[in-house]
Amino acid sequence: MSQERGNHRADHRHVQRRSRPGTGPSVGRLATPKGLAYNTRPPRVQPITSTAAGAKAVSAQRFGPDDTWPSHQKSPHWNKPLGEARRAGWTLTFINAPHRFGVVSCPSGEHTFDVDQTATGGETKSKEATKKIRWCRHGTGQGGSKVRARQEECTHLLEVADELIAAAAEGLTMAEVKQAAEEELDRLELQLQTANSNVDEVDAALQAAMDADDAPEPEAVSALLDDADATVARGEAVAKALRVGRPNLATPLLERAQGARMRIGQLSSRLTVLQERIRPDSG
Repeated sequence: MSQERGNHRADHRHVQRRSRPGTGPSVGRLATPKGLAYNTRPPRVQPITSTAAGAKAVSAQRFGPDDTWPSHQKSPHWNKPLGEARRAGWTLTFINAPHRFGVVSCPSGEHTFDVDQTATGGETKSKEATKKIRWCRHGTGQGGSKVRARQEECTHLLEVADELIAAAAEGLTMAEVKQAAEEELDRLELQLQTANSNVDEVDAALQAAMDADDAPEPEAVSALLDDADATVARGEAVAKALRVGRPNLATPLLERAQGARMRIGQLSSRLTVLQERIRPDSG
């Protein structure tokens, strides 16, 4: 009988502890499965410092063409294109991540290349970066892009050649007009002597010869054509050097030089004819 009472009290205590949900301060502990606990506080969020789990936080630094750039320690092949890029006015975004050294951008931002932190494939990738620097036409630093410098030099030489050719053409035309006037005057003087012409015709021919008196001598025109030919040759040499890496830029320059040579040849032929016309008078 006493044993039954003890069991009854134990069951009564057990029922009291299993109160209905939400009716006692110990409900959370009793209603939750063993090993789990509810936490009403919001979780703490750690700041993200890298896109890779466990990666060290990095802070990118920007180096302009007037700054001293960090050197690449693991792959020395990169130091050459980095130096050339800085001299060409490019900018380095130094990341210094485990697998990424940084990013290099041209002044316009149109051309960029990545620099790996590791030495794997550094020699091949650095050569490709060097080509990209030389192909870019946006370099403005001292000793900048060779492509831009060659293109500007060739363009300048061909412009000078055009000016020389134009001066030679103008001078040759004036010399031809002068020679034609003198020949016409000689013809009319001969006719006057034989009474086959009148004085008015002779006066007109004489005036035409006087108007053309400022024409340059054929020797001066020949010197202009020689200078133009030499200038075109220099421009062609620069364009051919440019053609190795940038044929799309060199082709129009070479075509322009070829056109200048054709004009020089045509003017030279006219000059030869003029000189032959003058020689009988000189003899």
